[in-house]
Amino acid sequence: AFGNRVQALHADGRAQRLRYDALHQLREVWQREAGTAGWQRVACYRYDPFGRRLAKTVFGNTHSDGSEQGAASHTAITTYAGWDGDRLVHNEGPQGLQHVLYEPGSFAPLLRLEREQAIPTALQAMLSMEEDQARMRLNSQESGLSPAAAMFAGLPRAQRELLEGALHDAIGPNGNALQARLQASLPKEAGALLAAGLQSVRQQQQAATQAHPTRIRHFLCDHLGTPIALVDANGSQAGLVTWAATYHAWGAVREEYDPHDINQPIRFQGQQLDAETGLHYNRFRYYDPMLGQYVTQDPIGLMGGSHSYGNLSKPGHSLVHRQDLSRPPHHDLSSQRLE
Repeated sequence: AFGNRVQALHADGRAQRLRYDALHQLREVWQREAGTAGWQRVACYRYDPFGRRLAKTVFGNTHSDGSEQGAASHTAITTYAGWDGDRLVHNEGPQGLQHVLYEPGSFAPLLRLEREQAIPTALQAMLSMEEDQARMRLNSQESGLSPAAAMFAGLPRAQRELLEGALHDAIGPNGNALQARLQASLPKEAGALLAAGLQSVRQQQQAATQAHPTRIRHFLCDHLGTPIALVDANGSQAGLVTWAATYHAWGAVREEYDPHDINQPIRFQGQQLDAETGLHYNRFRYYDPMLGQYVTQDPIGLMGGSHSYGNLSKPGHSLVHRQDLSRPPHHDLSSQRLE
């Protein structure tokens, strides 16, 4: 297994199996509960060419028949991620979306912006209106691609991006000038239809914005940059602590205050909790906060020191694995200032 953790037995009797691809990236996690014989697929992960995780799918009720094959039925929730270099800044899924702002040049979080639902893009709003009209004409509730959506999906990628960009510009802050030029080049009736359509798209986006306002929360962090509390900045709970946590030495949560199910996943700098496995995703590897070790070897090999699974810092130390790559062994830790 190239030194990768492939199976673990937890104190509560749970057993986990971890599966990797040829690049030693964690792809799937299976779990067997204490006292049961069947394995359940817990999650699968997808990455971009740079090794950054783009999506994770968490499964429920996916029980096998004693092998690891042939799951009869399951529910799956997929969450997509967005990146700023090596910093994971955006998560979006059925539970809504969260965007995190960090200190400049740092992995210490400052603000969390969240919505219960994403605001549709101009193209999404336009296609949604066309689908609604098609269903009304057919007096049917059947779902599926409308003719406009099917036509758009069949366009070459460059044309799709051009159309989406043009619609975005047309309803943007400077869209009136662009709309006027387009109307001038069209017959009068077509120009009126264009103006009415763009106005409907604007109204749909405004309605979605009002129905799902952005909530702002401030991070309070300790000297390591680890979040210890979230404070609401707007809404009915402005100024109140709506999430808080204390930690064990290696990053596992000791106590958590989360009455509103905020599910704040950021732990040590650069680490995000995967609640489905208990591991912390740390850009290149996954970290086990109960052991203070990674489940795979250091990607830079022995350049990171002889302990290729360990966390660089000692409990309470300011040097942490922001990208999970160890520093060279000759690096003088005593010369580092607290960050």
